[in-house]
Amino acid sequence: FNNLGNIQKDSWLVDELLEEGASIEVLSSSYRKADDKYLFIVEIKHSDNINQLALMGIQRKSGKLEMYYDNNRVHRKMQIIYDDDHFLVLHQESFDQRRNLVKLFKIEKDIANTKLIKSHQYYKNSEGLACRIKIPNDVEEEDTMMSTSSWNFDCMVENLGPRDANLFLNYASDSDGCYLIQKGEDMMMMDANGKLNMKGYQNSVRHFNLEANLCWAINYSPDSRFFIVAEQVTCKLRLYDKTTMQLVRVFQSPHLYKQLDRIYVNEQQSCIACRYNCHSFYFIKLIV
Repeated sequence: FNNLGNIQKDSWLVDELLEEGASIEVLSSSYRKADDKYLFIVEIKHSDNINQLALMGIQRKSGKLEMYYDNNRVHRKMQIIYDDDHFLVLHQESFDQRRNLVKLFKIEKDIANTKLIKSHQYYKNSEGLACRIKIPNDVEEEDTMMSTSSWNFDCMVENLGPRDANLFLNYASDSDGCYLIQKGEDMMMMDANGKLNMKGYQNSVRHFNLEANLCWAINYSPDSRFFIVAEQVTCKLRLYDKTTMQLVRVFQSPHLYKQLDRIYVNEQQSCIACRYNCHSFYFIKLIV
């Protein structure tokens, strides 16, 4: 940050906006080059054990703070399914662990003007959920769509089309909630816990068996050379070519153990930062 005075002031303002006894957990952080701004997706944990989504934007030079709050506070758990500079897909679970919400947000230039584009409520262990979300390559396009279907093949064909219905049946790990994210020729399937089921480009598809490994896909970006999968059980990082889906390299380390919380990759995909539940970090330099 270039203006520490404003950062300190805005940090105090964040504290003032929180209710007594509330705390913040950062779910995702990134730098948006287009407007020189740091973006934070945070979970506000209130003293009554109800959690709330908030988005924070901080201008790098001025330290100006922008805040957006989701008014819905009737949930106990949230999971980011997809996020980039302009869009956020979120899964929220209620206290009884049955009622679930899927939300698609558009992150505006001014973070405070972020919009909830669409939301869908469904009940776990009822009819299940297959959810397809199309993210536009051009942020100004208005064709962002979220389509949902119960876990019935005929319904999926009717609502999602035969191609995507078959993708869900062939690759989904959990019929209680599964998400197919499509952006241009790229596609990725995740479960409600944010774990990777499938990654594809055009007609090339690779399936990931969650029964054997817990996986995350990293750098779902049009500029990236690879997509990277972290496997907790085997303590491996696997690098795949993002267009052919072919395995390029495997990196193994005992530091990739089960307490691994999140992985960050720089823009050049040359360095990986592993964050753990104890808030310690482990850095990996990739040479490909």
